[in-house]
Amino acid sequence: MSALRRSLGFASLVAALVFTPLATGAAGDLDRTFDGDGKVVTDFGAEDYPFGVAVQRDGKIVVVGVSYLTAGSAFWIARYTAAGALDASFGSGGIIRPDFGAYGSGNAVIIQGDGKIVVAGQAGILPNATSDFALARYKPDGSLDTSFDGDGRVFTDFGFGDVVNALSIQPDGKIIAAGIAKSSSSRDAGEFGVARYNPDGGLDASFDGDGRVLTAFTALTDSAVDVVVQPDGKIVVGGVANFSWEPPHHPDYALARYNADGSLDAAFDGDGKVTTTGTYTDDVALQADGKILLAGRQVLRYNRDGSLDSSFGAGGKLPDAGVSALLLQPDAKIIAVGGSRGDFSIARLHPSGQVDHSFGAALTDFGPGTDDFASAAALQPDRKIVVAGSSSVRGQGANLALARYLNPAPQQCVVPNVRGKTLLIARRSVARRRCAVGRVKRKRSTRVKKGRVISQSRRPGLRLPVGSRVNLVVSKGRPRSR
Repeated sequence: MSALRRSLGFASLVAALVFTPLATGAAGDLDRTFDGDGKVVTDFGAEDYPFGVAVQRDGKIVVVGVSYLTAGSAFWIARYTAAGALDASFGSGGIIRPDFGAYGSGNAVIIQGDGKIVVAGQAGILPNATSDFALARYKPDGSLDTSFDGDGRVFTDFGFGDVVNALSIQPDGKIIAAGIAKSSSSRDAGEFGVARYNPDGGLDASFDGDGRVLTAFTALTDSAVDVVVQPDGKIVVGGVANFSWEPPHHPDYALARYNADGSLDAAFDGDGKVTTTGTYTDDVALQADGKILLAGRQVLRYNRDGSLDSSFGAGGKLPDAGVSALLLQPDAKIIAVGGSRGDFSIARLHPSGQVDHSFGAALTDFGPGTDDFASAAALQPDRKIVVAGSSSVRGQGANLALARYLNPAPQQCVVPNVRGKTLLIARRSVARRRCAVGRVKRKRSTRVKKGRVISQSRRPGLRLPVGSRVNLVVSKGRPRSR
């Protein structure tokens, strides 16, 4: 569903950042080691839109998307080197075009722990007619992995018109695909469709008996757009509910949580399903504390029981965000990307939802007169941020656009162990670790030599904000004899 629309808000998140110049190399700056200027545009010869991006352990970037042709559409996979060039060792000149029918599309990609690449989307033969969940798995060299259902590809039919929009992999290697499934030819017959596959590509019969689950929220179109797996094995799926193809559309945000066996989790809002008045959903992210972030025209945060988290934004919502992708940093800060003013938009938020002004990016323009929109993002192991989207000039079609941003870890005071050291050496050691010496007290000691540190107020190895003070107790020598 999110592939059919473009959020053009985001102003409330980036307005405070747009005119704030930052030093080169700061968090949010374009990474100029990526194709020289931090940006790459690739023309596949059609209207090209990416919908998924993932980063391999070796730093190579895999993007999936769709090319809209004069007649039909085509699924494509592109891989780039860490330097931003198409990877000639992958497919044909860095591009693979899976045969998923005349109306195929690529919507999701994920990298397995063994480096194999799983992609998913739609396989269709006729316009506005039957289509299936379509998955394929590739080896790191770009060849189809024939251990996956015998030929590297899997097609799953829920009924009439089925499309995968998102993928996730469980710790046991099972693959979860979520999207829209239709039981009839009616345009408004869609439901959440979720399928779970064994690592060999076969449907997992322990998941609702046949590996497939359908969930309806309303009598109109419901569509899943993202899926995440909780540490306890429960599965969270986000999307849109109550959408009508006929105006007024009136879509709502929707979440469902399933138990590991595929049944709806009644501990989540009583019946496993939550809807919130709003509009389209584009992405879902799971925080370490179990709270759920949902992004669309707004960013919302839900508690583990499905209620809105009032500690986030205003009553659980950030209004007028227009976010298409979310990333979570290890420190719980939130990267939000989308489009605003015809450019890529990127901002970083504190866990409370407030804008993090230490992150300087706001808008990225891919050229004069271009209309640029970010649709997917990934966080590299080195914390750099890869954003994929489209860049178009009116009358000339859309091209794949990539940008990579710097995101260095914040400097910290890492408390050293200075016990037993002289005060001079202790001061130097504390300063080298970006900390500061606070109060220095002196006391007699029978064990520690005069002028050396007896104890410190912060334990060694503790990570604190730069400049944090470490109080010291220094020996005055042995007690005087009477």
